[in-house]
Amino acid sequence: MSTACLDHRATTRMWEHLKTSKHVLWEYYHVFGQQWVHIYKDQLMALTGKSERAINDILQSYRSEDHANGVKIKQQKYSPDQVAVLFKAFDESQFADSAKITEIADKTGLMRNQVCTERTAMILT
Repeated sequence: MSTACLDHRATTRMWEHLKTSKHVLWEYYHVFGQQWVHIYKDQLMALTGKSERAINDILQSYRSEDHANGVKIKQQKYSPDQVAVLFKAFDESQFADSAKITEIADKTGLMRNQVCTERTAMILT
């Protein structure tokens, strides 16, 4: 059995559990940290009834609390497809207006602030 199949099953079980959870974001954070929020933002918004911004703020508060307590936080990783779209978009132009950032966010499934952060990181490297 492939690793991808196992990962898919584990992810499916996790979402089934979160559907009945009273603390969706707390449990999500303890499984994934802030990783993959951009991929699962629609599911998280549906389960919590909160906006994307509210979800980010809550997860950030958990992260800040962990950081203050010395807990090591995983770096967020993007899929190869997301990275390819980001590099292609910013190879064309280092500067993007609001419409371009929205377009890139829609193509990658990232949030607009993540696109802006990655654009800045790519410019500085």
